[in-house]
Amino acid sequence: MKRLLKFFIAFSLLGTTVALVLGYLSFLHPLFDSMSHFRIHLLFIWCFLVLIVVFLQRHTVRYILIVLLIVVGGYITMLLQPYKGELQTTTDAKVIKFMQFNLNFRNRHMQRVKEYLEEQKIEIATFQEVTSKHRQFLEEMKEAYPFQRHCKFAGVGDVAILSKYPFVESQGGCVKEEGLVWARVQFGEGELSVASLHLHWPYPYKHHSQISRLEKAFAKIPSPKIIAGDFNAAPWSYAVKRVMKASDTKVVEGIRWSLNIGDPSSFVHMQIPIDHILLSKEFGLKDIHVGKSLGSDHFPIISEIVFQKKR
Repeated sequence: MKRLLKFFIAFSLLGTTVALVLGYLSFLHPLFDSMSHFRIHLLFIWCFLVLIVVFLQRHTVRYILIVLLIVVGGYITMLLQPYKGELQTTTDAKVIKFMQFNLNFRNRHMQRVKEYLEEQKIEIATFQEVTSKHRQFLEEMKEAYPFQRHCKFAGVGDVAILSKYPFVESQGGCVKEEGLVWARVQFGEGELSVASLHLHWPYPYKHHSQISRLEKAFAKIPSPKIIAGDFNAAPWSYAVKRVMKASDTKVVEGIRWSLNIGDPSSFVHMQIPIDHILLSKEFGLKDIHVGKSLGSDHFPIISEIVFQKKR
């Protein structure tokens, strides 16, 4: 029985280690990118298994494993650190109250969404999985958000932007069926671009080919720019890095557990960080956090983005 237990632990530890390593090779294949989304979960499982092995080994090996646990524990702590960006502003800097949210095509609590937008004093919002019923509700909110832009995506719903500030009508774009819509927004005396993005899951879906088809569109969005959306990818993923490179933006660092997988009330449940905000160099960030549940399997990401118009 003890031998069988040791074999099971060794096999589980090997499998977890292989999955972790492949996640760091995400640039080689979309499957590995999907695996990287669960990096923190796998690291916790790996630490738990190694801790068991510590109690089964002799002194010398035990000490080596303890040192390894301390190193990995420090790495996990680093990954879990919240955003701590340094903010340097000028006197003419203005703050935008921004929300990124995947509504979920099954969401029937749009009144809750409306009330939360009002409560948080959101000025610009990006949405994904906007169904025809959701769109009808958003149209009814035009008194508060008179400037809206939608773009057809997939069966789960479209992508959209809502704004209290006017759009520059001659600028903006919709890449139909590819999950990208963007608008040029007149904000005070300046202008900025806002994009709503919805990417497929990396593997076995068309995530990476979708990014390839969108790379030219990302490059054409004029700076300063905000690209927000459901990336279906972790912040350290190869997919997010590709979008950053194509759009000349940088993902807001830190872990924000934005998606529930499974029933939150059950034991079989986890969260992964796949909703992000990417900013060009003209922006700073005053605050960012995960909002409350609004009837979706995703949580809204609430941020205060600092815009400094070039002199």
